[in-house]
Amino acid sequence: DAVAAATCGVRAPPRGTAIGTTPPHSLDDAAAAAAVLKYLVIHAMACHLSFVSSALCMISIEIHLGFALAGLLFSLYLGSVWYDKMLTRNVTTKVRRHIDASAAAAKRE
Repeated sequence: DAVAAATCGVRAPPRGTAIGTTPPHSLDDAAAAAAVLKYLVIHAMACHLSFVSSALCMISIEIHLGFALAGLLFSLYLGSVWYDKMLTRNVTTKVRRHIDASAAAAKRE
């Protein structure tokens, strides 16, 4: 939803909207021909690239290995970003708050 809105200007109905109950304001610009065509072209190119990459993997084990390594490295990168965010930044903030609260409580006593 967010990708289509950011790249093509197409707004989707809010998540959880039942079929047939789309709010009218969500349909204001969804039918703009330029936005729809842009979305369809981007989608077609993405599908074409996925089929081409699949065919290349069938032909060459080296290309398959390259895609597998790229996927592994990307997964490791995303894992390290998550680890950095969740365990270092969040934990550090919580520990600092705890230390500050403990110091404030010790001063009051």
